Amino acid sequence: MAMRSKHINVGPDSAREKVVLEVLVDDTNAVSAEFSASEVEDLMEKIAFARAALKEGVVPDLDPMAKMRFTVIDPAWRSSTDFSAPDTNAKGVLLALRHTGYGWLSFLLPHKEAKALGQWLIESVKDN
Repeated sequence: MAMRSKHINVGPDSAREKVVLEVLVDDTNAVSAEFSASEVEDLMEKIAFARAALKEGVVPDLDPMAKMRFTVIDPAWRSSTDFSAPDTNAKGVLLALRHTGYGWLSFLLPHKEAKALGQWLIESVKDN
Protein backbone atom coordinates (compact mmCIF):
# COMPACT_ATOMS: atom_id res chain seq x y z
CA MET A 1 0.00 0.00 0.00
CA ALA A 2 1.26 3.47 -0.86
CA MET A 3 -0.03 5.60 2.04
CA ARG A 4 0.35 4.32 5.58
CA SER A 5 -0.80 5.78 8.85
CA LYS A 6 -1.38 4.23 12.22
CA HIS A 7 -4.90 3.09 11.32
CA ILE A 8 -5.37 3.51 7.55
CA ASN A 9 -3.56 2.05 4.55
CA VAL A 10 -4.34 3.18 1.00
CA GLY A 11 -2.91 2.17 -2.36
CA PRO A 12 -3.69 0.81 -5.82
CA ASP A 13 -4.43 -2.87 -6.35
CA SER A 14 -1.89 -4.98 -8.23
CA ALA A 15 -3.60 -4.29 -11.57
CA ARG A 16 -3.74 -0.54 -10.84
CA GLU A 17 -7.46 -0.55 -11.63
CA LYS A 18 -8.86 0.09 -8.14
CA VAL A 19 -7.85 1.81 -4.93
CA VAL A 20 -7.75 -0.40 -1.86
CA LEU A 21 -8.59 1.24 1.46
CA GLU A 22 -7.79 -0.72 4.60
CA VAL A 23 -8.82 0.44 8.07
CA LEU A 24 -7.15 -1.28 11.01
CA VAL A 25 -9.72 -2.01 13.71
CA ASP A 26 -7.17 -3.26 16.23
CA ASP A 27 -3.78 -5.00 16.21
CA THR A 28 -5.11 -8.08 14.42
CA ASN A 29 -8.27 -7.07 12.51
CA ALA A 30 -8.78 -4.87 9.46
CA VAL A 31 -11.67 -3.91 7.21
CA SER A 32 -10.96 -3.16 3.55
CA ALA A 33 -12.81 -1.85 0.52
CA GLU A 34 -11.97 -1.46 -3.15
CA PHE A 35 -12.99 1.59 -5.18
CA SER A 36 -13.05 2.25 -8.92
CA ALA A 37 -11.64 5.55 -10.22
CA SER A 38 -15.08 7.17 -10.31
CA GLU A 39 -15.90 5.88 -6.82
CA VAL A 40 -12.62 7.36 -5.53
CA GLU A 41 -13.51 10.73 -7.05
CA ASP A 42 -16.94 10.59 -5.37
CA LEU A 43 -15.37 9.62 -2.03
CA MET A 44 -12.78 12.41 -2.28
CA GLU A 45 -15.52 14.96 -2.97
CA LYS A 46 -17.47 13.77 0.09
CA ILE A 47 -14.33 13.94 2.23
CA ALA A 48 -13.61 17.46 0.92
CA PHE A 49 -17.11 18.65 1.89
CA ALA A 50 -16.71 17.05 5.32
CA ARG A 51 -13.26 18.66 5.74
CA ALA A 52 -14.66 22.06 4.78
CA ALA A 53 -17.33 21.69 7.50
CA LEU A 54 -14.82 21.12 10.31
CA LYS A 55 -14.28 23.84 12.92
CA GLU A 56 -10.54 23.73 12.27
CA GLY A 57 -10.24 25.32 8.84
CA VAL A 58 -7.46 24.93 6.32
CA VAL A 59 -4.48 27.13 7.20
CA PRO A 60 -5.27 30.52 5.58
CA ASP A 61 -1.72 31.25 4.42
CA LEU A 62 0.78 28.99 2.72
CA ASP A 63 3.99 28.58 4.70
CA PRO A 64 6.86 29.69 2.42
CA MET A 65 8.86 26.69 3.67
CA ALA A 66 6.03 24.20 3.08
CA LYS A 67 6.88 21.21 0.93
CA MET A 68 4.37 20.64 -1.82
CA ARG A 69 4.38 16.84 -1.85
CA PHE A 70 2.16 16.31 -4.90
CA THR A 71 2.86 19.13 -7.34
CA VAL A 72 1.57 18.68 -10.88
CA ILE A 73 3.84 20.03 -13.63
CA ASP A 74 2.03 21.93 -16.39
CA PRO A 75 -1.55 21.05 -15.42
CA ALA A 76 -4.38 21.27 -17.92
CA TRP A 77 -6.66 24.20 -17.18
CA ARG A 78 -9.98 25.55 -18.33
CA SER A 79 -11.68 28.85 -17.64
CA SER A 80 -14.98 30.57 -18.17
CA THR A 81 -15.84 34.23 -17.72
CA ASP A 82 -19.02 35.54 -16.13
CA PHE A 83 -19.68 32.29 -14.32
CA SER A 84 -22.25 32.11 -11.52
CA ALA A 85 -21.73 29.58 -8.76
CA PRO A 86 -24.71 27.29 -8.19
CA ASP A 87 -26.82 28.14 -5.12
CA THR A 88 -25.05 31.48 -4.56
CA ASN A 89 -25.07 34.95 -6.01
CA ALA A 90 -21.30 34.81 -6.48
CA LYS A 91 -20.10 35.78 -9.95
CA GLY A 92 -16.65 35.81 -11.43
CA VAL A 93 -14.18 33.91 -13.53
CA LEU A 94 -14.15 30.14 -13.19
CA LEU A 95 -10.66 28.63 -13.18
CA ALA A 96 -10.39 24.83 -13.18
CA LEU A 97 -7.03 23.07 -12.82
CA ARG A 98 -6.55 19.35 -13.50
CA HIS A 99 -4.64 17.55 -10.75
CA THR A 100 -3.60 13.99 -11.58
CA GLY A 101 -4.59 12.79 -8.11
CA TYR A 102 -7.40 15.09 -7.03
CA GLY A 103 -9.09 15.51 -10.41
CA TRP A 104 -10.47 18.83 -11.62
CA LEU A 105 -10.32 21.52 -8.93
CA SER A 106 -12.46 24.57 -9.56
CA PHE A 107 -12.12 28.08 -8.21
CA LEU A 108 -14.46 31.03 -8.71
CA LEU A 109 -12.36 34.18 -8.72
CA PRO A 110 -14.08 37.56 -8.34
CA HIS A 111 -13.30 39.65 -11.42
CA LYS A 112 -10.92 41.90 -9.46
CA GLU A 113 -8.93 38.89 -8.18
CA ALA A 114 -8.87 37.26 -11.62
CA LYS A 115 -7.45 40.46 -13.08
CA ALA A 116 -4.84 40.71 -10.29
CA LEU A 117 -3.82 37.08 -10.85
CA GLY A 118 -3.54 37.64 -14.60
CA GLN A 119 -1.39 40.73 -14.09
CA TRP A 120 0.84 38.89 -11.62
CA LEU A 121 1.29 35.99 -14.04
CA ILE A 122 2.23 38.33 -16.90
CA GLU A 123 4.72 40.21 -14.71
CA SER A 124 6.23 36.98 -13.43
CA VAL A 125 6.83 35.65 -16.93
CA LYS A 126 8.52 38.91 -18.01
CA ASP A 127 11.00 38.65 -15.14
CA ASN A 128 12.04 35.12 -16.09
